[in-house]
Amino acid sequence: MKENVLTETWLNHTFATTLLSAACIFLFIRWFLTRPRNFPPGPFSLPIVGYLPFLSKKPFLDLTKLSKKYGNVFSFRVGSKNVVVLSDFLAVKEAMNSDVFLDRPPDVQFQGQSDNISLASVNGSWWTEQRRFSVHILRNLGYGKTKMEDHIKDEINIILAHLASLDGTVCDVREVLVPSMSNIISAFVFGRRFDYNDPKRKYLDERLNEFVEYIQWFNMKTFFPWMKPFLSILKSGQFRKFEETTDKLLSFIRKEANNHKKSLDENHVRDYIDSFLIEMRDRQKKNNISSFLGKFSVFKPEEFI
Repeated sequence: MKENVLTETWLNHTFATTLLSAACIFLFIRWFLTRPRNFPPGPFSLPIVGYLPFLSKKPFLDLTKLSKKYGNVFSFRVGSKNVVVLSDFLAVKEAMNSDVFLDRPPDVQFQGQSDNISLASVNGSWWTEQRRFSVHILRNLGYGKTKMEDHIKDEINIILAHLASLDGTVCDVREVLVPSMSNIISAFVFGRRFDYNDPKRKYLDERLNEFVEYIQWFNMKTFFPWMKPFLSILKSGQFRKFEETTDKLLSFIRKEANNHKKSLDENHVRDYIDSFLIEMRDRQKKNNISSFLGKFSVFKPEEFI
């Protein structure tokens, strides 16, 4: 009799546990697969991994096929995050002109070992202020105008001259294309280009390549935020290297800013750094606390004002 009671109790507990587990799994799947209200259409996504298993090594081709089926604005799930894809110019233009789309994912954190807060991971008024300032300054420096075209044409001529000097010798064009593209940006940020053999050019490109390599790890944290504790343990070495690379890049930029400060002429703005330093001084004079001063600034006010 006692054994029958124990068996019945065990069966009741087992049934209750199974029922509760099934209910939890059902609710989890229902929550995962349910799209937010008024969300763009899109393909079916699996629990936990989302649509990742259906993407090939050339995801841009997969997204193009999906746009033909679901339209120029569609969605799917990556990990535990909903992703909206804009696949035509008009949709991208509309989004980029709206303040609603200015924020970045809250789980993205690009932070080095310094006390400064990275603007790459903040939102709100600080980011809006920097974005508007950057667009304004880049336009003044020739972004979207013939001046920018001149920079690109000059760099192309240098590439062609370099390739011609090889006299048909086999080479890896990436060794030329990467620094050439970087030089176009350098012309706006630093006010000059760096020769291919310039130690600064090589140092900057090496740090940027490292940055791109290590930053891929953050995609896991972005789309699988629940994996952060495990990733921090498994990838602690990668994270440390990312911090070191970030700090080396910041150190390189600060050295350039110091050189700019010594020859700064407010009547002759040469590049983005000049514009930023001038803006910092103006804000300091007006005692205007903003993203140009304090922990949000790449440049420390006490060093450059």
